[in-house]
Amino acid sequence: MTTQDGKDRAAGEAPGESVRERSAEEREITAPTPADVRAKAEEGREDEEPEPPSADVQAP
Repeated sequence: MTTQDGKDRAAGEAPGESVRERSAEEREITAPTPADVRAKAEEGREDEEPEPPSADVQAP
């Protein structure tokens, strides 16, 4: 695999932790928290149609 700076790097070789952290900070990327993920899922549910009621489990 070729990196952005044109250097070849073996597959499976990962950049160092400090490089990864610095890169994420420079790009201002944050991982979503579980609360963020849940809030986003709740937003999607409002747009969907409600489920119909389930059928009776016993026949009359």
